[in-house]
Amino acid sequence: MDLTITPEIIKTSRGNISQFPKEFMWDQKYRPTTIAECILPAGDKKTMMGMIKTGRVENMTLVSDSPGTGKTTLATVLGREVQAEILFVNGADCKIDYIRNVLVPFASSMTMAPGGKLILIDEFDRPGLKDAQMHMRSFIEAHSANCSVAITANNINGIHPALLSRCPPVKFGSPTPADRQAMMKEAIVRCMAILEVEKVEYDSKVLAAFVKKNFPDIRSIIKTLGKYGKRGTIDAGILSEVVGTDIDHIIALLKAKNYKELRSEVIKYASEYDTFVAKLTDTIYPIVTKDSRVALIQTVGENNAQFGMAANKEIHLQYLMMSLMLSMAWEGA
Repeated sequence: MDLTITPEIIKTSRGNISQFPKEFMWDQKYRPTTIAECILPAGDKKTMMGMIKTGRVENMTLVSDSPGTGKTTLATVLGREVQAEILFVNGADCKIDYIRNVLVPFASSMTMAPGGKLILIDEFDRPGLKDAQMHMRSFIEAHSANCSVAITANNINGIHPALLSRCPPVKFGSPTPADRQAMMKEAIVRCMAILEVEKVEYDSKVLAAFVKKNFPDIRSIIKTLGKYGKRGTIDAGILSEVVGTDIDHIIALLKAKNYKELRSEVIKYASEYDTFVAKLTDTIYPIVTKDSRVALIQTVGENNAQFGMAANKEIHLQYLMMSLMLSMAWEGA
């Protein structure tokens, strides 16, 4: 990610949006560069705006179970807003040697940037990084006056507690029902602005339905709009362009009671829990017996209610699959 490129600010009837003209993938071409463009729960946005007013980005860990919600984008926006000198690091590369050879020289040198220096470590929760995470403890303390560290993670359990104490977690993208409605409206308006710039016609009702169906994965929404927009118009056909909703193979595994394959297959959907479970329920309901329909709603409802308390989302979803596999009676079986 090249953070030295200055975006163009495009005026539209829906407000201003940032554009990187040399990019051709819409999710990169229209990535936000200001906090005003970020689609966030009201509480999150208030917190981030308060941080910007201080002129420095605090050490933190941005955590969200869902992909595409803007963790990395938000971290870079914060750096831009305070005018920090930013070093972007892929979490997979951030081993001990990298810290010594790249991060230490960066954090040790002086900067004229008003917001100081900011190291952004993206997806630092990947396997095999425990030693590097432990090494970052002393690094953060040694360079705290000159350099901040922002970490992004999908799984907070993948970050060592000692590092979390130095980069406190900010649970990102957990909107209240009221926030969710407001954020979906913001996403729709942003999509309208992008389509206006790209001169693509659209049906506003279809666009709203598409955003609602894919929310909160904003990246997927913009990416799919870019793909479909090449046809010159956004119509009802886009509603079939939903990432991760082809679940016929999951239904087949449930019917066959093939838990071994089901267990390994279903973890791909853990990060899209909301979308996946809704699609799964809608698909299963008409093809099971009347008694099983009651059991389906009860099982899914209980699993959904406990989702926020689950320490491991993959295991939580695997448990739902096992429950359905054992309880569903299929029509015509």
